[in-house]
Amino acid sequence: MGFEDLCRSITLVQGCRVGSTFVGYLGLPFKFAQLEFLSKVNDLNKGARADDTLETLIDREIEQNLAKKHYSSSRSLIRVKRSTIMLSVMFEQMVTRGGNSIVGAVSKSYEKPFAAYHGWATRTAVFASLPALPTRAKLMVA
Repeated sequence: MGFEDLCRSITLVQGCRVGSTFVGYLGLPFKFAQLEFLSKVNDLNKGARADDTLETLIDREIEQNLAKKHYSSSRSLIRVKRSTIMLSVMFEQMVTRGGNSIVGAVSKSYEKPFAAYHGWATRTAVFASLPALPTRAKLMVA
């Protein structure tokens, strides 16, 4: 698989659907995050053509003055990117931190891509849900 294949929108969509399964393992507090992520992945899939790369998708939306619309695939792509950054940081933190708790890893991974874009109420709800996360041991069994 070459770089061009990795940049195809359909490849990203398929990978994100697999990644969303992992978010579901974080439990009920993160069910909303999983549904929101899948919603953006599905929006991205609907706006893309079968042969689109991410670049051609964005270029087409810019040409049609759609990129800044709230329903655009470009905006969905931004949210999908933030979610994939969160997952990447979370896995990295889980590997480097050790221990049985994943609270620190999830907290750190949320702060980087999302905290700056969420209001006080959302940030408070996210941090309040952290104690309900499964332990690393339970997560590995799931």
